[in-house]
Amino acid sequence: MGKLIRAVLRGGDSSNGVSLPDRWFVEDFHKVLKTGCLLEDRCLQTVEAMCNLLAVLTPTAMRLLWLRQTAQTAPDTPATEVISKEVIQVVLHLDKRPKATLTARDLWRTIARFGGYLDRKSDPPPGWQTLWKGWLRVQTVLEGVHLARQFSP
Repeated sequence: MGKLIRAVLRGGDSSNGVSLPDRWFVEDFHKVLKTGCLLEDRCLQTVEAMCNLLAVLTPTAMRLLWLRQTAQTAPDTPATEVISKEVIQVVLHLDKRPKATLTARDLWRTIARFGGYLDRKSDPPPGWQTLWKGWLRVQTVLEGVHLARQFSP
């Protein structure tokens, strides 16, 4: 993930020392912010508000980008190397398979299914909107899990 962060910080321009493959990481990062996070639809009035929103959305965008990149380049990577065990437990519970072991590819597609991805054999890979919607569902349930722990006797 360090390579990805360096590429984003350099701006994806080859004059900044970022190679062409790194440039696509930057393009995808901007796409997840624009399409998945709906950054442009937020109608913020000031640059400061936009910077604050970016500070909140960037870690999530990076996490989803890393998940997708790992799922596509190393699909058999254990999901625990990409996302926390707690998130994986929520995903497995929502998907009604509590004892399963997920790979990065399985996790990516499962989260996208929660966002409306149909996951048929002929379907293209999940897009940012379905992945983002699925991620929001997982995070909402995870927040409920945290609250339940906090209030349990």
